[in-house]
Amino acid sequence: MLEVGGGTASATSYLVAALERRIAEYLFTDLGASFVSAARQEFRNVPFMRFQTLDLESAPAEQGLDGEFFDVIIASNVVHATSDLRQTLSRIASLLAPGGILLMAETLAGQPWIDMTVGITEGWWRFTDLELRPRYPLVDKQSWMALLAEVGFHSVIALPDEEPGILSSQLIFAAVRRTGEHDRKVSSTTSVPQVLIIKSGALDLPHPFAELLAIEASKHGARISIVSSDTRASGQMPVRRSSRRKSRSPG
Repeated sequence: MLEVGGGTASATSYLVAALERRIAEYLFTDLGASFVSAARQEFRNVPFMRFQTLDLESAPAEQGLDGEFFDVIIASNVVHATSDLRQTLSRIASLLAPGGILLMAETLAGQPWIDMTVGITEGWWRFTDLELRPRYPLVDKQSWMALLAEVGFHSVIALPDEEPGILSSQLIFAAVRRTGEHDRKVSSTTSVPQVLIIKSGALDLPHPFAELLAIEASKHGARISIVSSDTRASGQMPVRRSSRRKSRSPG
């Protein structure tokens, strides 16, 4: 597993706790050497982790990742911060093994509170792909879906998939890297997708966002496992599994 743009490792801390004994390796990366150094210190006792800097604006092969392919890549609110979305997604795709999965969280366009915070920084406006982003660094759901398909992904889904709603400004995209021309026609219904949802806190406590993601994923025929990053009680990873089911939106 590869995480790009890990930053302060806020997402990493939940992922690593939940994925222990489930994966062989977790590579944490970020553009900033200071973030990588801090993550290396924070997770120094995690044997399956390694760390390095990675600039998504440059070829991964020139940064020590030549010939490396990952089964899963995590990108949490980082792709929009690059100058060219198409090139960045193509570089990410090049690091995935055929059939590998990209999990990408992104905030959608039209968020005034963002303009009042990071919007005052110079880097927020450094995008150069003006045909995609003529005036603003964030794009909408349909643009992301089209871009992912264009650069080599299929079976693209976005969760939650209903608009408008309280969660409609923040989406999680899941996409599979194409393995060949045939996969352009592959439907997400041809196999049973496996969805792992990691929630904070004890497994038996309610978590509206995790439950909503489970409902939305089940609409796509997914088999869902909900795990908790809280291992303090038993020392083992609690997990709740649910089979595919026909679900209704909460209402």
